Amino acid sequence: SSNDVFAIYEDRHDNLWVGTARGLNTFDRETGACVRHLADPENSQSISHDHVRTIAEDHHGTLWIGTANGLNTFDYESGQFTRYHHNPDDAGSLVNNAISSIYEDHEGTLWIGTNLGLERFDYDTGTFQHYQADSDDPHSLNFNQITTLFEDRAGTLWIRTYVSG
Repeated sequence: SSNDVFAIYEDRHDNLWVGTARGLNTFDRETGACVRHLADPENSQSISHDHVRTIAEDHHGTLWIGTANGLNTFDYESGQFTRYHHNPDDAGSLVNNAISSIYEDHEGTLWIGTNLGLERFDYDTGTFQHYQADSDDPHSLNFNQITTLFEDRAGTLWIRTYVSG
């Protein structure tokens, strides 16, 4: 759908997912078919936005897709998406809709990087816990715009921020 590719991911079903600036694409190697998933404002079960920034699969087999405007999961059986968005009236919703990174650590904790901080997803409640920069707390994030998440062999979660490293 676009030559501006931001994410490539191979899921456990051997599908190749390609996230671009103009949509999410699925390539099936067996059939050679390519399916394009586009945002549709009239369909709440479509992907939330066409600018796909990151793709990851958790230990449950759920495919997570982060876009410039929302976080999504994909249901393989129905072919539908579930959207997660910031809701100012819900403290357990995302703090921001601009999703930059998704990472599941060795303990099965799902981490979401946004433009306004780090999120930890609670599978039991379907809510998010927020971690943000606090100039009064030297142990907090140094900047809220998260770009990359990575866990090293020792189990330390590394968080790259846009400005401060």
